Amino acid sequence: MKSLFRWYVYTHVHTALAAVALYALYMWGISAPFDRRYALFLGASTFAYYNFLHLLHLPDLRPCVQQRLRRRAGWVGVSAWVAALVGLTAWWRSPYRSLWYAFVFPAVLALLYHNRPARALWPGLRPKGVFKVLSVPLVWAALAAGIPALATMDLPRAAFVFVHAFLFVLLWTVPFDMRDLALDKESMLTLPRIFKEKIFLAVVPLWLVYALLTPMVFRHHKEAILLFEIGGLLLLGAVAAASRCNRRYFFTAFWVEGIPIWLWAAYFLWKAAGRPDL
Repeated sequence: MKSLFRWYVYTHVHTALAAVALYALYMWGISAPFDRRYALFLGASTFAYYNFLHLLHLPDLRPCVQQRLRRRAGWVGVSAWVAALVGLTAWWRSPYRSLWYAFVFPAVLALLYHNRPARALWPGLRPKGVFKVLSVPLVWAALAAGIPALATMDLPRAAFVFVHAFLFVLLWTVPFDMRDLALDKESMLTLPRIFKEKIFLAVVPLWLVYALLTPMVFRHHKEAILLFEIGGLLLLGAVAAASRCNRRYFFTAFWVEGIPIWLWAAYFLWKAAGRPDL
């Protein structure tokens, strides 16, 4: 069981499920249809992308992750290629394929998100300035919320959903950046590197904007407002706890990374208990 759990975390199955859960939460919150084909695309492409990224950056990974991936590099590579093919097929059959132009920007950002250009076919911008700070929330917010919202509502409302998701993911990434301070290069200006010991005070204004925006985005769905406000408190709590747990790999790789999963599980249990909407 311990080996299976480590495989589940190290190969980013947990990350892939978090991406699907975040998409499901936003579709439920804005009363938009949840498309299983697009969910399959999100899960498969997330699994493939992060495993490709780990194989590309294998010498820079934490020893515990590096050791396991080196022993199973071939298997991980094959499974990532299979997942990429499954994800591309699922995207092609999804109802959002007509918005193909909207996928170009997050796709380009994802391709540029690496820091070993000598081992890739294109330059990497991950260590350049604040690229890492902005690229991750932009890509996740676009794929999990912005583009699906654009398919079911007008541009101004979809933009509000995108900004809300951007703030969610931006707060979500701070504990990971705090964990990786010792591994990241000095030129990589993440929020923890910029604000250092004042990082919690620095993210409080971002959390306030997120908390104020939540009732506006989900104004017709009180249950969604409550759940996303709880999510904001979990994100803020994760930032506060990260300063004491930044050396515990599974604190971020499992507990923090699973915040969308825990929120979706709370919603599922609420419904399973037969509770009506608030």
